[in-house]
Amino acid sequence: MYIFRRKKGSKALLGKVFYRKKWVFMILIFTFSCTVGPKVDVPDMQLKKAFSEDAFSSEEIDIKDWWHVFNDPQLDELICLAIEGNKDLMIAIDRIEKARVIYRQVSGRLWPSIDVTASAIRSRFSENLFTASFLGPSTQSSFQLGFDAFWELDFFGRLKKEREAAAFTILGQEEEFAATMISLVSEVAMTYIDLCALQEDLAVLREKILLQEEVLTLIQSAVDAGLQNERALEKEKIALVDVQEMCTEVEKNQKKQLHKLALLLGEMPDKNSSLFTRIQKIASVPKAPFLVKVGMPSSLLQRRPDVRKAEKELAKAAALVGSSVAELFPSFSLTAYAGLNANKLSKWFDVGSRSWTIGPSMVLPVFRFGQTLGKIDARNAELKAALHTYENQVLLAIEDVENALASYLQATLANSFRDEALNAAKREMHLEKDAYLTGIHSFFAYAEVQNRLLTQKRRSVSAKRAAAKELVALYKALGGGWSC
Repeated sequence: MYIFRRKKGSKALLGKVFYRKKWVFMILIFTFSCTVGPKVDVPDMQLKKAFSEDAFSSEEIDIKDWWHVFNDPQLDELICLAIEGNKDLMIAIDRIEKARVIYRQVSGRLWPSIDVTASAIRSRFSENLFTASFLGPSTQSSFQLGFDAFWELDFFGRLKKEREAAAFTILGQEEEFAATMISLVSEVAMTYIDLCALQEDLAVLREKILLQEEVLTLIQSAVDAGLQNERALEKEKIALVDVQEMCTEVEKNQKKQLHKLALLLGEMPDKNSSLFTRIQKIASVPKAPFLVKVGMPSSLLQRRPDVRKAEKELAKAAALVGSSVAELFPSFSLTAYAGLNANKLSKWFDVGSRSWTIGPSMVLPVFRFGQTLGKIDARNAELKAALHTYENQVLLAIEDVENALASYLQATLANSFRDEALNAAKREMHLEKDAYLTGIHSFFAYAEVQNRLLTQKRRSVSAKRAAAKELVALYKALGGGWSC
């Protein structure tokens, strides 16, 4: 087995050293071997330097905690509670952990596996079937205890590519977690804005009910005095019922939004909970700023988790192609066994009961009838699909931001117009009130102007809600919302 057969002198010693180094060198070759497969770069999408809307700044900013622009402490608290208790977020974390476990399983295949084997068997074979004397007695015992070892030497990188694909799966699940986080923060903010708007709208409707009841009382008095006919009375009753019906509809929607918010926070929808108590203290719809710094389109590639996940899927597909290509090449492995084998327990630990085997093996695929090539073609098709998916995801991200920018700009303009209309209605109200107090106009004319003012208040609340929700949609499209 040695390079030199002499057992004495320096040459024999040199032979032993060289023999050991040769095995170390062979193991290093098999361990740190080459890998096969394509190397795919992320395609250059040649994005524009700015978005289409000129009203927004392209300055690079950190929009991680974008909800602070509303300057609403209660919204900040609700978002923090949602991040801590939301169940969808916990499910996303569990999927990351599952991907990490799979990565550890795949990584373990790169190292030797060692098993302990043991058996105690008592058997008898037919004397009418085997009659040779060297087989011994028909009833025999067998006792075995040993270690089995197997190590697949990843010479062409098949296992390394599978481990690489598993690593990109982890990164993809982390991006999925980030996307869930962004959606959660956005949903909490939008639900909170809806609750604020519904509460404001409900307050206005209650004012309308009081006003309508006051008008109805005066008309009832006029009917009793014979100054009005009953048609006017019935008309006002119908108007009062209509407002009351709108009020019940708003209350129903308010309860639905409360239940939705409880779900987002991972709480039970209990009306006696602290969440419902806090929501009752809502003042008004958070005010959205007109101008927003949105950054450059290229920043979406780093911000948006769906784009980053598509990039990880592209890298994973390339790794799986390499794993399939490696199946065309020979696979090498080392197997070993060491143990004790005897037909009697009394002889089990004798020197003669020792047995062992060790040696390398190779499997070279020759005829697979197109199975391996078909698998490679399928992986290449998946790689092309992943490439096109990435490109499409970038385009979808750009479209999403452009739409959000246009919607937010129009919503803020509509909100400013609605503010002007509300201010005009307030001025009309003051003028009509003076005319009523001086006796120039009747109460009914004053009530009509007051009713128009309340209608403008409802429309103003709706416009503020739309502007605030469009801002949330814009920040969601930009990929903002990472941590509390």
